[in-house]
Amino acid sequence: IAALVFPCGGIAPVRAAEPNSRRPTFENVSYGPHERNVLDFFQAESPQPTPVLVFIHGGGFVQGDKSGIHKNAAVRKALDAGVSFATINYRFRDQA
Repeated sequence: IAALVFPCGGIAPVRAAEPNSRRPTFENVSYGPHERNVLDFFQAESPQPTPVLVFIHGGGFVQGDKSGIHKNAAVRKALDAGVSFATINYRFRDQA
């Protein structure tokens, strides 16, 4: 069993401009020391804890970022199914 812990003290949730918008609940939350170590978290509506699906963008550790998934239907489908969704950026090979 894997778990992600989001220490969100002092981080305000991002508010969507419209109800159907797929804006993250928390945006660009740091999870490591590198500037690219950030994630976006979309919290499913539920009175209890939910599972989390973590999306890691392609790019072979040399290119890409998390921003493209926000428009993808997978986010909405996961949230509609009661599954929270996170997407991350990571440092590239030449930055390791």
